[in-house]
Amino acid sequence: QFPTEKLKKAQYSAAVGIVRTMVEDGSSALIFVSGLTDITEIASAFNDLSKYIVVAVHSEIPFEEQEAIFVPAPFDKVKVIVATNSAESSITVPDCDVVIDLGSHKSLMYRKELHRTTLVDTYISKDSATQRAGRTGRVRPGRVYRLYSRDLFRRFRDHQAGEIHRKPLQDVVLGIWTMLESSSNFKGVTPILRDLIEPPDDSNINQSYLKLQESDLITEPSDKGMLTGMGRFAGTLPVDLETGRLIFYGIQLGVGLEAT
Repeated sequence: QFPTEKLKKAQYSAAVGIVRTMVEDGSSALIFVSGLTDITEIASAFNDLSKYIVVAVHSEIPFEEQEAIFVPAPFDKVKVIVATNSAESSITVPDCDVVIDLGSHKSLMYRKELHRTTLVDTYISKDSATQRAGRTGRVRPGRVYRLYSRDLFRRFRDHQAGEIHRKPLQDVVLGIWTMLESSSNFKGVTPILRDLIEPPDDSNINQSYLKLQESDLITEPSDKGMLTGMGRFAGTLPVDLETGRLIFYGIQLGVGLEAT
């Protein structure tokens, strides 16, 4: 399930309404959203209201600007922190009396019809909902407003699946191989994968090696092989393997910019 635009708009309106009616002067509210678009939409609702100080928490926003979340709200102001899931467990805001949770986040998902991984807007897990709620009430009483139904909450996953299970495993194998091949104690990717908290099945690992060899990215379908030039190049790019191969061939043929 994915949040609809209609639901998103209703959540924005409800979140702003809660802040304006339920948050006391001299304190702050923390609104959990999924991405930069949500941050922009909610922040714009406070543009003409001088009483509210809006602070955004997102990976694309300079850290120096985000540090304002720890500055106490003036006695006659309300601080509104609009954050992605990066704030779920990494911060404690002492003057945060209210948490508002939209129940969504950006998550990697493998789409079979496209044969690639995309970043999509989807619902969080029950664990994440608990983490978000825990951002208030840590040093003084607090309240949490979840802007989704109890029925929807019951259908949330208990835990978010590890990222290694949400993207093609061959991408993971090639990325690890590229990063660690020059290490003196590198014995291959398979031992690393087997030692993970949520290890993939051996059958998936074997299929990934076959896919990498068929794509001419490694010389043999096992840890005994070596990276090819194209494999080393594609493994350094933050894109899926097919896109990495396209860019590599484009450069080889003198049309790198067009391929990119």
